[in-house]
Amino acid sequence: MNEKIEAFRRRAPKFRKRDIDDINALFDSYIFRRKSTGEIWTTCCRRHEVLPADHELWDEIHIREPRSVYDNDPILKETTPCPFCGRQGKVKDLKYTGKRENLCQYRRFVLLRWDGSALWADCAEAKKEYTDLRMLTAAPTAHERALYRFGKDAVEHVSRGWYGEYSEVYRDAYKCFNKKTVCEPFTYNTNESMCYSVIGADALDKTPIRYCYAGRWVRAEQDVIKRIHLAYVYPRQVEMLMKADMEKVVWDLARHGVKHYTVLDWTQSDPRKAFKVPQQAVKAFLSLPQSGGRDIGILEFWKHLNRTEKVGMETAREIYDFYGCHPGAKQKAQHWGVPLARLYRYFDSQWHCNMSAACSAWMDYVDMAAAQGLALHRSDVILPADLKERHDAMVEERNRRLQAERDRREAERRRERAAEKEREEMAREARGKTYPVLRKKLERKYAWAADGYQIIVPDGEKAIEDEGRILKHCVAGYAQRHVEGKTTILFMRKEKSPDKPWLTIEMWGTELHQIHGYRNEGLYTAKGRFAPDPREKYRDFLDPWLEWVKAGSRRKKDGTPIVPKNKKESAA
Repeated sequence: MNEKIEAFRRRAPKFRKRDIDDINALFDSYIFRRKSTGEIWTTCCRRHEVLPADHELWDEIHIREPRSVYDNDPILKETTPCPFCGRQGKVKDLKYTGKRENLCQYRRFVLLRWDGSALWADCAEAKKEYTDLRMLTAAPTAHERALYRFGKDAVEHVSRGWYGEYSEVYRDAYKCFNKKTVCEPFTYNTNESMCYSVIGADALDKTPIRYCYAGRWVRAEQDVIKRIHLAYVYPRQVEMLMKADMEKVVWDLARHGVKHYTVLDWTQSDPRKAFKVPQQAVKAFLSLPQSGGRDIGILEFWKHLNRTEKVGMETAREIYDFYGCHPGAKQKAQHWGVPLARLYRYFDSQWHCNMSAACSAWMDYVDMAAAQGLALHRSDVILPADLKERHDAMVEERNRRLQAERDRREAERRRERAAEKEREEMAREARGKTYPVLRKKLERKYAWAADGYQIIVPDGEKAIEDEGRILKHCVAGYAQRHVEGKTTILFMRKEKSPDKPWLTIEMWGTELHQIHGYRNEGLYTAKGRFAPDPREKYRDFLDPWLEWVKAGSRRKKDGTPIVPKNKKESAA
């Protein structure tokens, strides 16, 4: 830290005991107790005492901390007055508080002090924790974040981050206000956004800005530093606006840098010259009934309307309030060049419904008319004489066009489905023409009969689909792949009933990939298999057949399979 920063910090007023007590009051109040020794510790007045055994505090229940933000136990809201200072606090029995790490809290504050020539603002973040018995009555520890000195001609300030050091001392003269010149001491990534508490607000009553109603800013707990800076730059202007109950104008400049330049001249300290509108208009504006402060937007709107036609301040307020509730109508009117006052009177002239309903109907009408390409630049088109009649006619026309479009799309989808079905039939027919050649090859490779059973090759896609439909399994999905030669589907039948579906086989070359019967023997059901595995049950038939297939599917001249002899037969 350089000498200039150190000298600037030494000039700042030091914390007083009253200031420390005010900082401590920002935190939640607890009354810790230990029944075995009769001791209590209070965080509000920071006292450690021994109470008699008959004191009423020992009868209070222990207040636990909430388990989460959704914990709405009503017992959490109960508090007890401190036996020394009377402040309400939660009773905590040390027997049930553990290490008390969850009670740690942070609070931010701005301490204001007047030293006779300048206003000092010391901004810091305070912390209180109770993990050690000595901490139960200790004062909060403060970490200074920024220091400001609002002097007669300029503001001096230094700031630092949570872990960083102070930067250089900046000095900004009171020539003009820039929202980025003097930044707020706390950033949005801290615990509680930009809100903080103000301590020592009575110091503002001694400053040059004491007539600016600064007490309202203190209650706001937000952007107090920027507002103080703004009041030092424009003291007469801020005083005038605050007395006129136009605090929002001060907020707009301090927070967003908006000066409302169309109706306000911030360089004029004389209230009679500060407004860029006639004095009669200002008087009419200030005489308007108010609730929650005067809205300078009414004055700006009045000035905008009077560029094309004369409108009274009361009428301007009515129109302003109306378009505040219907911003879409205002945007459409500005887009199509419709004067706002004329449009407002037009809504009022539509006797068949109230103004809000007329506004909604007009916005729908404009959208439909623009979609149909009507000449909305013409006044008789954009503002029809009978809005309801034109709106209903446009709705009927829109519904007719939408229905026609839906019919066209449905007809197109039907044509596409028919064309797709035709293509599938043609592809199926083409596969049916080429399949006989493939079937002969499959029959030579896989056809087999023995022990009353036989392996046959399907004669087409329909046979496979019928197989899946009768046996209630998914072989139909393999039909197209089978006739294209991408997989091989075979039927295992009894020789006495070769046309009756029984077992279905999928072969991957010479390997039996799967074999299933009715409903896959229940293999994939929740109740489990209800029939034995065909691989095991018919092994005596399947193993010789698979061995024959793997040996090359040799046949005699008449086409009958040449069954390979096993080792026992060869030895005999």
